[in-house]
Amino acid sequence: MSEVSPRRAGRPRTPRDRGEFVRAAREEFAAEGYAGATLEAISARLGIRRPSLLHHFPSKEALYAEALHSVLAELAEVLAHAIRPGEFHEQLDALSEGLTVYLAGHPEAAGLLLAELVGPRDRTPGATTAVNVLEIAAAFLEAGMAAGEIPRQDPRDLVLSIVGLHLVCFAVPAVSARFLGESPYSPEAAARRAGHVRVQVRRLCGLPDSPLV
Repeated sequence: MSEVSPRRAGRPRTPRDRGEFVRAAREEFAAEGYAGATLEAISARLGIRRPSLLHHFPSKEALYAEALHSVLAELAEVLAHAIRPGEFHEQLDALSEGLTVYLAGHPEAAGLLLAELVGPRDRTPGATTAVNVLEIAAAFLEAGMAAGEIPRQDPRDLVLSIVGLHLVCFAVPAVSARFLGESPYSPEAAARRAGHVRVQVRRLCGLPDSPLV
């Protein structure tokens, strides 16, 4: 009779997809912030024990870094999808709508990003990736200015203004829901938000309004 090798301590009985761990971490860090989130709470979201989580990630810092990087990577994909060959104003509208749709469809993303932006300066595991994403957006706006599509202004300041316009509504959903009278994540509210953001981004860039749809 063959012997069954003993299970290594901390190794889960049923292998889990790495993406499940990252999604649970994103939700917990968005809800509690880096300081308030614990590996125990993230494990509880997954229905596993802390040692099983540590089998995949050696520390809370490592798990946070991967959770944040996953959001930033998804945002980079949104930018790449929107900034395709075509008219500048069409690209800008696609970018505004794409970002709003993404944030409305990923309730944890805006809170996680805002917490990182305003968090302690000595803990910025996603700073380099975040700056890279901002550079992509700034280069897009700079190209529009160079081509005479939008008035000349500082593209980096403009990017930061646009980022705030997109993030705040979804980063404070309880406040937004009370103020608006409905969840910003409802399909109707998200669709309206996409239309208003498109107009506001155009105004920031010095373009005429587009119709609200």
